[in-house]
Amino acid sequence: MSWHLESWRTWIGIFYILLTAAVIALPLLRKRIPRFSTFLNRFSLRLNDRISMPVKKLVMVLLALGAVITFGYCYFCAHKGTLIFHGHPTAFHIMGRFALRVFPYFMLGCLLAGVIEKYFRSGRIPFPKSMIGNGIFASIIPVCSCAVVPMAQGMMSINRVRVRSVIAFLMVAPILSPAVFPLSYGMLGLEYLIWRVVAAFCIAIIAGVVVEILAGVKQSDDTRSGAFSCAGCARAAHVNPGHFDSALLLGWDTVRFLLYAMVVGVMIGALFAAYLPPQVVGKYLSSGFWGMIVSVIIGIPLYMCSGEELLILSPLMEMGLPLGHAMAFTISGNAICLTSIAVLIPALGKKATTIMVAAIFFGSMAFGWLINFVQPWLEQVPGLF
Repeated sequence: MSWHLESWRTWIGIFYILLTAAVIALPLLRKRIPRFSTFLNRFSLRLNDRISMPVKKLVMVLLALGAVITFGYCYFCAHKGTLIFHGHPTAFHIMGRFALRVFPYFMLGCLLAGVIEKYFRSGRIPFPKSMIGNGIFASIIPVCSCAVVPMAQGMMSINRVRVRSVIAFLMVAPILSPAVFPLSYGMLGLEYLIWRVVAAFCIAIIAGVVVEILAGVKQSDDTRSGAFSCAGCARAAHVNPGHFDSALLLGWDTVRFLLYAMVVGVMIGALFAAYLPPQVVGKYLSSGFWGMIVSVIIGIPLYMCSGEELLILSPLMEMGLPLGHAMAFTISGNAICLTSIAVLIPALGKKATTIMVAAIFFGSMAFGWLINFVQPWLEQVPGLF
């Protein structure tokens, strides 16, 4: 039974690599061969004309159903001990598992983006506009960094929320979620949980302000909204105005817009997962200056979600890993990953994405050093933790 499951995932990985190769090759061929570009354009127009709105809705429903089944399968495997890094899997095997893990969250994000586009754009549902409000809203949504990007794309499109608030939402959501609070408290204690909340909000707020300053903002044309748009962010329209009445159709537009980046990002992330497994964290982390840098460098490429980093950190902290190092690894490993970076570029633009990644990199290290500096004094306060 186990062999058949492993073989099945391996074949999924092989298919996914071939799909990724095709996705990367087609745009290159379009640029180099004009006739091929003309053929693809005609084929795309004919295909789009033949796919009716009911068919698009049906496809989205089927994809959502597939995402639910995939999530259940991955959840069952994880709780049966069949983890992604179990044993010595091949790169194809890890590719298949990685694709299966990312797919449910990506679809969830696209569907929620459709809901945001439909209901929040019309004002039927009030949306928090401050960074604190968006951070709180983000902390009660069970999504990861790959799912939150489509949602942020929808928030940017409605032009009712400041860019800094969108950035705060982007960064807090994958770090904090309803499942993370009890897991963090139960596995690593109250002190870790409090620092996690404080670090997530502080870094998100600082990053939001920095993105607005460096990427540039401009006042919204609709002065009543009080929102600002990002002059240095991507401005490509990704939704069809004729789809505003359907959350499923708006979700379809988001899937089409971000699918290329997601496919490529999953491949990059899976390759890092294959050749940079979490076990190296315990081997190369130390309590010194370089250990902090390594913890952040290792954390960013990994795809961690729903408290997976707690399983890595729990034995390491029992062996003496400082709390600051653990927090730096938590922030960098959850706030962003290579897959979400690939999706952020078309959603926000290269400049805003670069600023955001830099804020996560340096912010997580700065907070790690701050925690290690003040922790000895906090431990001397009776009854604090």
